[in-house]
Amino acid sequence: MHAFDDEEDASIFERYERMLKDGHQPAYFDVEDLELIIDHFFIHQRTGDGLDAIDFGMRLHPNAITFPLRRARLELFEGSEKIAKLYIDKAQAIHADYWEVFLLLGYYWSGKNSELAIEYFQKAKQSTTDLDEQLQAVNALAAEYQMVGLYQQAIDNFSFVLSHDPDDEMAMLSISVCFDYLRNVQGAISFFEGFIEKEPYSETAWFHLGVNYSQIGAYKKAVTAFDFAVVIDEYFTAAYYEKSRCQELLEDWDGAISTLERCAEIEEESSFTTYKIGSIYSQIGQLETAKRYFYSARTMQPNMPEPAIELALLLASEGQIDEAIALTLHALDVTGWNNPDFLTIAIDFFISVGDRVQLKEVVKSQIQTGEMVPEQLKSVIDFYFEKQDYETGLLLLRKGKKFWGGPKKWEAFYAGAVYTYKDTQEGLQLILKSHLRYKNFVPLVFSYFPSLSMEPELQRLAHPPSAED
Repeated sequence: MHAFDDEEDASIFERYERMLKDGHQPAYFDVEDLELIIDHFFIHQRTGDGLDAIDFGMRLHPNAITFPLRRARLELFEGSEKIAKLYIDKAQAIHADYWEVFLLLGYYWSGKNSELAIEYFQKAKQSTTDLDEQLQAVNALAAEYQMVGLYQQAIDNFSFVLSHDPDDEMAMLSISVCFDYLRNVQGAISFFEGFIEKEPYSETAWFHLGVNYSQIGAYKKAVTAFDFAVVIDEYFTAAYYEKSRCQELLEDWDGAISTLERCAEIEEESSFTTYKIGSIYSQIGQLETAKRYFYSARTMQPNMPEPAIELALLLASEGQIDEAIALTLHALDVTGWNNPDFLTIAIDFFISVGDRVQLKEVVKSQIQTGEMVPEQLKSVIDFYFEKQDYETGLLLLRKGKKFWGGPKKWEAFYAGAVYTYKDTQEGLQLILKSHLRYKNFVPLVFSYFPSLSMEPELQRLAHPPSAED
């Protein structure tokens, strides 16, 4: 009925449920029996029954520390810190120096008072001789050091974890991340080389060694490290991807393609890998082959935006602009119209076909991303001015002020645009006003609007007569 492997365990659980069902005087269960019952409830996602069993255990065994500790852990996990603290206090009243009391106090103070959290995690480690319990405490201590930016201390503690559990991938990743924050790539390389001397069959260590080699441009060494990783674990897809990336940087195109093809063989769903192969073929100019891979990737995963964009660019270069626009709009729909790179491509396409309505919507989305660059905005504004839609052009110019990298540059373009497209006198007044505030303002206007350098009045401002004249 309850899928227990042991008949005695099943009998204990059935006796507990019968007690609840019949509503009789509470039966006696020892601490180990109740721990079995509580675990079973939580494994089967009967959270309320599990909490009731914990409370029952606290009433039946008021001096057993396991029940308030279990409740405190659950409350911390759920984010109910005030309630958790009450149960930690109950546990501390039973056994003030118990290692897990200190551990949970550390978790309670983590993020609120890291100094206090670190103190409690250290006490947790010192209060037990059991290695598994020490590793829990040291992992928590290392994570706290990492969170507050004490990266070397974090590395030291994660290293302790790895010295006893070489397969702890999270500790290994955290060490690599800490070295990144310290900008100490050579330190990371030395660490993983030393680790591999002791644990030569750690595919994760070989992977991190390869990643760090690639950061210093040692791509051949990185490829060798990734080779060891995939020899140890032939299903290590991240290692294949990193290896192919380094091969691309070495311009070993055939090698990169071969690596990705091997990766595609072992993946259950290889649409992204297929797209990456197409991307390499595109880089080396084999465009028809690239298109086949992009179409294949889209067949596998129709809503994958990257191959759609790659296809759009290739088709646009061949003059198939309508299909290119359709693919780009699809990619934007999939990504929620918030990918700056895709929006940039769409802006170029809509300018090329003169679609002012669609362009306006795309530019609006690009402005919202905060990633628009002045050159891109200038091309859009120039487009609207050339179409004699001055109202839209000036509106976009005002909205885009924040992208110009300072008021001087924006005022130079704004004044030049008003002079060129709206009203000469108004533009001249704007130029004169800013000319008094900024050095070399008029030449900056000329850099945006070269034709204005032929205007006599502006020439005089750019090159005023000297005293000798």
